[in-house]
Amino acid sequence: MALKHIGCGLIILLFLWSVSSEAYVISNNAHVTLSEEYNDNLYLASENEVDDFITIISPGLRSEIRWQRTGLNAAYDLGYSMYDTYSENDSFRHHADLGWWWDMFQSTQLRLGDTFIKSEDLADLTLENNGQTNRNEFYSNSAHIDLDHRFGDRRNFSLGYSYNTLNNDSNLVEDNQSHHVTGSLSYFFTPWFGSETQFAYTKGLYDISQNFDEWNGTFRLIKVISRHVELNAAYSHTSMIWSGQGSESDYQVYHPSLGMSATFGDGGTLALNAGYFVQDVDSRENNIGFTLGGDLGKSWTFRRGLIQVSASSGYEESQLNTENLGFTVYYEGVTRFEYNFNREVSSSISATYRNNDYVNPAPGEPDRTDDTISGICRFNWRIKRWLGSSLEYRYRNRNSNVNADDFTENRIMVSLTVTSDTRGGSGAAPQ
Repeated sequence: MALKHIGCGLIILLFLWSVSSEAYVISNNAHVTLSEEYNDNLYLASENEVDDFITIISPGLRSEIRWQRTGLNAAYDLGYSMYDTYSENDSFRHHADLGWWWDMFQSTQLRLGDTFIKSEDLADLTLENNGQTNRNEFYSNSAHIDLDHRFGDRRNFSLGYSYNTLNNDSNLVEDNQSHHVTGSLSYFFTPWFGSETQFAYTKGLYDISQNFDEWNGTFRLIKVISRHVELNAAYSHTSMIWSGQGSESDYQVYHPSLGMSATFGDGGTLALNAGYFVQDVDSRENNIGFTLGGDLGKSWTFRRGLIQVSASSGYEESQLNTENLGFTVYYEGVTRFEYNFNREVSSSISATYRNNDYVNPAPGEPDRTDDTISGICRFNWRIKRWLGSSLEYRYRNRNSNVNADDFTENRIMVSLTVTSDTRGGSGAAPQ
């Protein structure tokens, strides 16, 4: 308890020290939203689906204050959901965000933040690792601190730490918490040759299951071919170590790769690395295979709209969610379309496809592969300056080779929002 008070005191002192008597700008947005939602698969069941209407009232407040070198923003939404048929699910929802940034020096920035969610809505959980099929309340919290320092052209250092928790009222889902440390160093020796080093450490803690320590590091040599094209050779290493008694096996992943990255058009990016990975598993058969990892991002803008396309692939450890599924190879594609009919009327459509291959099933369980498709279609109408409305449709489908994990969900939501904006400040606006 004493350490907690000392930590809070240090944050307050840092904030007060970073804030001078110079000018500031403050803005506030207060709002109340009334929504009516129809859900045709309330519990994400593979069969015997049940539907319901849900009425949600949600007042909220967003505030931001900015000085010349620092800023603070906060948001909080309090919602209450009322189910027409399954009233046992009625509950309060809390969504809160707090963030602070400080430009300590010209090239050094410190950021702190915290995000808290308490809800019964399954959409607030991570979809691709969601094993929860009830509407019991859960809450998650993520607090982080990050430091970025730039000390030259393409010379950058960053360090971050986050503490995350997930707690559930359901006895069928295990609570967890984690400590996550990340760091990176980018250093170019000449304008045409440089290196990137990244590392991450995660400590995962469970109430019953085995705890784990995951270490991951990547070293990359980069050769600049032109202003738009770069080649690289990389090596990544992952070490997964489980503690206590259980069925989980320690493993190492060795992953060399060769790749390229390019920029094109108006901000488009392409990064691809082809490689070969070996997952060396204690007491199990090793997994080996070729990898094609990377990211694609491109957006096209026109007079009243925007189109964005992105894709990525790679591997990760699927832990610390409501369902722990182990080592995972994934492929994902996302597309988004926005169009503004005029100042008052706008629309957006987005779609996501993700393939997850969980290659380390528990003893006695089959290999699992999931294909997940989701989409959102939204129509907004600003009726008055202080009154807005929206019509939204959401679709989610997971097709798994384990039939019990299949589901299809359709949601339709109509909302009205009343807002009040205020702005103020002192002196000239910050630079």
